[in-house]
Formats: sequence, structure tokens, C-alpha cells
Amino acid sequence: MQKCSMLMNIDKKTLLRIIFTKETLWFLSLTLFAYLLFWFLLSLQMLGWTLWPIGGGDSGIRATIAAISGIGPGKAQILHYGSIGLTVAVVGLYLVLLGRPGRLMRTVLLFIFLPIVGASYTWIDAARYYHEQGVRTMAYRFTFHELSAGEWQNLFLRETVSQGRDFDNFKVYAAALDEQFDRHKDDLSNVWGIKQPDVLRAFFYLSHVSGLWGSGDPNHPQGLGPNGCVLSAAGISSQKASFATYWNAPNGCCTDYMTLMSALFDHARIENRAIPLVEKPVGVGHWFNEAKLNGEWWVLDANIGVAYSRSWSAMLQMPTIEKVDAYLFPHPGLNPANEALYRPYLGSFRMMMINRTAARNMDFYEYVEDIIVEQSFSEEFLTTPSQKEK
Repeated sequence: MQKCSMLMNIDKKTLLRIIFTKETLWFLSLTLFAYLLFWFLLSLQMLGWTLWPIGGGDSGIRATIAAISGIGPGKAQILHYGSIGLTVAVVGLYLVLLGRPGRLMRTVLLFIFLPIVGASYTWIDAARYYHEQGVRTMAYRFTFHELSAGEWQNLFLRETVSQGRDFDNFKVYAAALDEQFDRHKDDLSNVWGIKQPDVLRAFFYLSHVSGLWGSGDPNHPQGLGPNGCVLSAAGISSQKASFATYWNAPNGCCTDYMTLMSALFDHARIENRAIPLVEKPVGVGHWFNEAKLNGEWWVLDANIGVAYSRSWSAMLQMPTIEKVDAYLFPHPGLNPANEALYRPYLGSFRMMMINRTAARNMDFYEYVEDIIVEQSFSEEFLTTPSQKEK
């Protein structure tokens, strides 16, 4: 009772001095520093989004912002060891001060600190793990082929195909594209070393479609803004979209690359299907095509300019020792000199997809095998309004 009455008679300043001893304040300073450092580093992506408008239309400034704010393998490695060092420092200081006054307050601070560090460490190490495992297994999983068309690279440009025309009709566009392919297929076969006609045509389509749009919204550091996809930017549904809607759009996203590739495969009578990967837990993700070429299902992703000689499900189930041919094509969106199409985030997205495919670790995405999509196109897409009236 006497102790209780003594405590009740202590003024607030004295009580604060007892709780917040000099040692506790040292510990509090270190933990606050650790909190701020972790949250700053983990919010680099948000920092990039905030700074992005500063770049205006300058691709060099925006590339610098993306490089600073992106968490790549180098930053992930630094954060990995930094998180270990900070945790050791905080726990070590706690143990050193264990016998000093203010132990209860330091224990509370420690129990607040550790879950934050633990969650941060898990996130950091996941990014590092994906990169390391992907790089380690890529050489075992894939035989890479970098297919530049050399002097024929301009064949794929929209200007070369259109010859100054504005296509409002898919059939006219597809006929012009096929004319270009038929004229130069022998040249491409020689420079690429591809002899199978279906594979050669599919690679031609992929190389052309990859350069039709800038990938995603240029006003967002990851391309995820409202103007990143053809239909959302136009504010219409797929059933009301004409081919001109796609042809005249400046930006496109994975669904747009997939849609046009699917239409071209249908036109060429090549069996194909659309493949969705759903990002967990938000329910959106990435789309690409699979086409049956030379009797085998291939993955063709025009969004990132990559093709694999197996289907997605086959690659996830194959033994590691069985190799897959992976074809990498020059992508205008990866070239900083191409101001209209260059997107600084596209390179990291392409490498992430290759890494995770190699590692067969797709925890971030879920392969939705039961909703493989068969594309169908509206009359508005396939014909011009004048033709419909007739």
C-alpha cells in the first residue's frame, strides 16, 4: 500500500523520466530510424509514382526515376542484408540494456518492431529469391535465341505495312500484312534460321504486333494508368470496337496484343487460344497467346516480345532437365531512342516473366487452365461501317 501511495504521489515529469530512461531513448531512436528506413525503402515504388509526372515527356528523366524507384535484384540484395543488420542491431541493443531501467518500454518497442521487420524481410527476400532462382535455372531450362532481323527489322513497322494508309478494316490490314510477309519470308527465314512456315509466320506477326503500341500508360511508372489499354482509353466495349479503334490507339496493354495476335492467327487458320494468368489476390494479371505451330502448342507473348516452344502448362510440368527453346525479339518499347513507344518498366517486366517461368515458381500468378479463352470478334472489328450497310 505504501508503494502504491508513493507512485500516486509522483508527478508526471518524474514518471516520464522513470519510463523513458536515457537507455530507452537510445533504443527508441534506433527503432524509429529502422522504421523510417524500412518504410522509405519499401515505398520506393510509391515515390516513383509521385515523381513520375516530373519527367513530362522526357524518356531519359522517366527512365532515371524508374531506375531509382524500382526494386531490382541489386536493391533487393542490399535490402536483404540491411534488414538482417538492422534486426541484429536492435535486438543486440535490447539485450545489452536488459538490466537497465525502462526494460518494459523497450520490450514493448521490440515487439512492435519485429513483426514489421519480419514482414519487410519476407517481401524483400521473395524478390531476391525469384531473381536468383530464375537466373540459376534459366540456363538449365531454356535454350535462348535472340532473333534480330538485322537489315529487315523495318519490315515490322506500322509505316512499312500501311504504306501511308489508315486501316479501318481488319481484313484489308491482314491482307497487307500477309503481302509483306510473302514478299520477305525467304529473307526472314535465312536471317532467323527458321524453316517451318507456321513458326516463321507467327514470329512475323509477333514482331509486328509488338511495335504497334506503347505498352501501357506512359503517365504511370508501371503503365497501369487508365490510358494504358485500347478499350479503356476509348471508353468502349470490345463488341463496339472497330479495327480502327485498335489501329489508331497510341497505347496498348497485354489484352490488346493478345486480341490482335488471336485475330491474325484466326485469319491465317492457325489454331490458337488466349491464356490468362491471374495475379493473386487482386484478380488481374497478364494475357498472352498460345498457337499450334508445327504440331506443338507454343507460347507467344507479343507484349514482351518473347516466344517459347512449349505451352504454358507444359513448361510448368516439364522436368528441369528438359530444355525449352526461348526466342527473344527486339522490342521497340525497350529502345530509349523510340520516344513514342519506349517504356522503362517493360524491360524489368519481361525479365521478371522469364525468370519466374524458368523457376516454375508462379506464386504471384495463378495459371487459370479452366478458362482458356477462345477469341471471337465482332462484325464491327472485322468490317467497316460502309460494308455493313451494304
